[in-house]
Amino acid sequence: MKKIVAALIIFAIPKIAYAQEDFSMSGEVKVKQFVVMNEPDLMKTDYSGYDTMPDQEVSLSGHFQLWGKLRLDAYPYFWYSNENKIARVGLFGEFRYDLFGDWLDVGFGHHSWHNADEISVNANGRSQDWFFVVANLWSFDLGDHDRLSLFLKPQYFVSNDEPAELKTIYDGDEATTYAKISLGAKLNYGKLTMELWPYAEFADGPDRYGLKAEVSYPLYKAFSAFGDLHYFYIDGEDRWMIGIGISIKFK
Repeated sequence: MKKIVAALIIFAIPKIAYAQEDFSMSGEVKVKQFVVMNEPDLMKTDYSGYDTMPDQEVSLSGHFQLWGKLRLDAYPYFWYSNENKIARVGLFGEFRYDLFGDWLDVGFGHHSWHNADEISVNANGRSQDWFFVVANLWSFDLGDHDRLSLFLKPQYFVSNDEPAELKTIYDGDEATTYAKISLGAKLNYGKLTMELWPYAEFADGPDRYGLKAEVSYPLYKAFSAFGDLHYFYIDGEDRWMIGIGISIKFK
């Protein structure tokens, strides 16, 4: 029920705010091909002998500026695999409030994802809810519209169904992450945009360390090419997720 309420809030507030004067919206449709991927496409309790991974991701990224200082970033997506067709459906969203100009934001985030193939559609689902702060540590103008910025983002999870460890068999009582800290770097250089987010997640068991990165370059009008990476390591196990794709921007 909590997952449904969170999803409804994420989608309903932009519609309510649309009638306000202080409202703006932008976004992009993204289609991505995974070139390196060892994250299973389905959520299961037993992965013995299971080696099916997703092949593509299709997503809609929306950015809404509400009442001046409130911002919503919403990211519904699904994974497609040749074996399980649409294997996973997810929703990521974060509300941010501009507390001190460009220096400090506070907010709340939600991520939920579920199996969507016809066999195990009701078998598993996971969700996370967290509070966070984003501090702009340093910004440097490189000339014209070029800019380099550094950020610090601590998070505290108020609920988390995602096991921290990578295991072959899950018994339902695994430790989960209770806090996360990320250090972000964002570079705008000419037409090129790059983001880099190394992070650490803390649990009652082994901690997780990872890196998220994305680079994008406009090709023609609203069309851009992009590549992204997500890597993490925990207790001798790691995962790689590398994709390349095309995005279509809209306003």
